[in-house]
Amino acid sequence: MMYQGDRGTLERSTQRLERSNQVGDRPFSPSNLSASEFPQNLKTKIRILRLISRVLGTVLAGATLYLESRTIYTYATTHTIKRNNRGPWARKTSLWPSIMLLAASGISVIIGLLTMAAYTRSIRAANNVNFYETIITNTIEVAHILSWIVVAVLYRTGKTGHDLWGWACSPLAKKIEPSFDGVVDFATICRRGTTNWSLALASPAVTIFNLCIWVVVIQRMRYIKAQEKLEKQLALGPEEVGDF
Repeated sequence: MMYQGDRGTLERSTQRLERSNQVGDRPFSPSNLSASEFPQNLKTKIRILRLISRVLGTVLAGATLYLESRTIYTYATTHTIKRNNRGPWARKTSLWPSIMLLAASGISVIIGLLTMAAYTRSIRAANNVNFYETIITNTIEVAHILSWIVVAVLYRTGKTGHDLWGWACSPLAKKIEPSFDGVVDFATICRRGTTNWSLALASPAVTIFNLCIWVVVIQRMRYIKAQEKLEKQLALGPEEVGDF
């Protein structure tokens, strides 16, 4: 009686695990997937997802860095030009929104490039960088999300008409643009600022995706532990399962 009861309990446990846990579209079965195979497949997928996430984040930050650098460069090379007794920019230009966005995107590009450079050297080096980016920077990535949200909000609220983006989109800039034809293209700078704001919003979204990958990791690791426990139970046999 004890043998049949233990056997029935084990069979029911196996059936529940088969129904509740799947790897992709393939149901769990000790015969088609070993405990060592699954972690390796998981690690490969996680590395690919994290690399894609890091590439996307770096591309977004790089685009922001490039566009905002061009805007600041345009200001630096034209703000002393005078036409009709005035310059092309606001009399008290506020540069802090552009500098803030430039610094944030520059830091993001550096972090992204370091991680991708580690991947090109070796997978082990990439894991070392990702270790520090998750142990140190998983916390930092949360701060990264919050900081980019703050940057996006401040960049938008800094659009007062005295900043580079706000001024380029203002009616006054459009009014004086004929006088500075060939010097400053305010319409282009206005569109550039709008694009940068959109990119600033997209950057934390990519980082959130990066963190979501680790939620998948945790769930899959729980699955692996359950699988290994079941394999041990099956290996013990019905005579020893009651003592497991």
